[in-house]
Amino acid sequence: RTNHALVARSSSATPGHSINVPGSFSRSMICFTASAEAMFTALPASSMYASTRCATDGSGEYGESKLAAEVELQRLDWDSLLVVRPAEIYGALGREGIDSFIRSAARFHVVPLLWGDKRLRFAPLHADDFVPTMCALIKEQRRGVHVLDICGPESLSGTALAWRIARRYAALPLPLWWPAFRPMLRVLQTLGVNPVT
Repeated sequence: RTNHALVARSSSATPGHSINVPGSFSRSMICFTASAEAMFTALPASSMYASTRCATDGSGEYGESKLAAEVELQRLDWDSLLVVRPAEIYGALGREGIDSFIRSAARFHVVPLLWGDKRLRFAPLHADDFVPTMCALIKEQRRGVHVLDICGPESLSGTALAWRIARRYAALPLPLWWPAFRPMLRVLQTLGVNPVT
């Protein structure tokens, strides 16, 4: 038996600590309780927390809030907790991230080319590779607490990613200087407009 810790999702531009930490923790407490109850039965139990590869200090409010949630969860005495930090997953017809870039390239033949910050990296992982990986991890029933980064085989800059998508969909890369585009994107999201989705 596997208990999944669900993560709260908000349409707010900056949910940060107010959503991720208490939401993740309260849902994980349900799994922690179920995991503890399973110790008194013959059923093995493991819990999984879906975090992000961006769960690091200095990665912005979202990444830092995910890291804070991870820290809180690891304070509990889990029999089995797997913290999964996936990179950018694409190919599941999502409405954000790389899927939105692909949709823009396929539909309008334009793809955002993000440049201007060498820290901006993508390690895309196709959903067809991610799902079997997750299934295998669930079946392992690892004891203790484990944190795993799950990334694609390459680390791409925003420029390299855009050119790869552009070639596949005969799209024109639209250069966006990340240091200027990021604050503008936050303002638009605060106003309820999300041009990336």
